[in-house]
Amino acid sequence: MGKFVRVSLHEDIVINKLISFHYTELTKDYVYPGEKHNFWEFLYMDKGEAEINIADRKLLVKQGELVFYSPNEFHSLRANRRVAPNIMIVSFDCKSEAMGYFRSKLFKLSDEEQLLLSEMLREGALAFDVGKPRNGNIKNKSPRVFGAEQLIKLYLEMMLLKLVRKQSGIVTGGSEGLHSESVVPVGYGPAGLASGGREPAALSSAAKLKSDADICAAIKELLNQKIGASMKLDEISRGLNTSKTRLKAIFKRETGYTILEYYNRQKIERAKRFIREENMNYTQIAEKLGYSSIHYFSRHFKQVTDMSPSQYDKSLRARVLDRSPK
Repeated sequence: MGKFVRVSLHEDIVINKLISFHYTELTKDYVYPGEKHNFWEFLYMDKGEAEINIADRKLLVKQGELVFYSPNEFHSLRANRRVAPNIMIVSFDCKSEAMGYFRSKLFKLSDEEQLLLSEMLREGALAFDVGKPRNGNIKNKSPRVFGAEQLIKLYLEMMLLKLVRKQSGIVTGGSEGLHSESVVPVGYGPAGLASGGREPAALSSAAKLKSDADICAAIKELLNQKIGASMKLDEISRGLNTSKTRLKAIFKRETGYTILEYYNRQKIERAKRFIREENMNYTQIAEKLGYSSIHYFSRHFKQVTDMSPSQYDKSLRARVLDRSPK
């Protein structure tokens, strides 16, 4: 029998310690005066936009973009007073030489990279309190969920490796079939990440995978267009020329939610945005989103977020007083 040789695998980027891991909803007039620290950090703009200063540079970071802060690099943030942003912040220690690629870099994430970030956030919600601790420190959940912390590390390293390849012009093939609308899973908010999520699709071909994902994306688009109206499954079925049975099966498999569950949660996400933008009162928001009364709107809001609209509003004020998104 021949001698087996064990090959050591080279690791270009290694991350073993996190400093912060948060997803935060901000008000439209939020201002963070700035800080600097001796570790790496990135900010992902999941919704809205904000002006970010890095040292002597000023950047407008829009939805779907990710910006890096290098160690000891001063950075600050200012919302645009029009749109209330949702941001994801992760900071970590990394001594790998390849991190030099990320100094003060701004990236527009591809579908594949957004999907990795989404999975990272999903695992983060299992491992940590990813809301906004007042002292900024990561708070571990108990009991520990098997594999969650390691998967965070793997997804983060994978995203960084792919971004370096993109920056270096290394072509490794496409990401057909990977689709992402928003990094945050439906139902995430101050009350925590909702249960459920995307399940692996048992599909026979890449073409079918893309088709099912496209159908799911089309359903989401129709629901978002009709967010304040009564949307019927029959109407969606006719619009997409697909049977109701197939629509329900595809959507549940792709998102982990029924179409109605997703629709109702999206209404609350829209309501939260309206509250943060402060252009309407609760009665106007309820009417805008098609609720028959403010009482029904408030009850539905609390069912989804575990807090009333006024309690949610007060939690936003507390964040502004804290003056820190971490």
